[in-house]
Amino acid sequence: MGDLELRKEVVGMFIEQLESSRKVLGSTDLDEILRVAHTLRGAAAGLGAFALAECAARLERAPSEPALVEQLLSLIDEVRNFAVSELEVTTPTQPR
Repeated sequence: MGDLELRKEVVGMFIEQLESSRKVLGSTDLDEILRVAHTLRGAAAGLGAFALAECAARLERAPSEPALVEQLLSLIDEVRNFAVSELEVTTPTQPR
């Protein structure tokens, strides 16, 4: 809706969510993995990270599948890197 500050805030919160999700996905707690997969699915879909959302949905259906965890971790890194670069582009630099 054109609100740059809101965009930065939302993307920043999403980056934090990706980073905390990454930590949980390294655990063996299936309940936590399910919770993270569900949360990521919704957040990623809402922000247009559809491949991440789809992978999280698949992990929700098979939380003990190591290949899906690895794929989701890879997508988290990819989306995080993109989101960070977007924040850098949308943050005006201060004149020196």
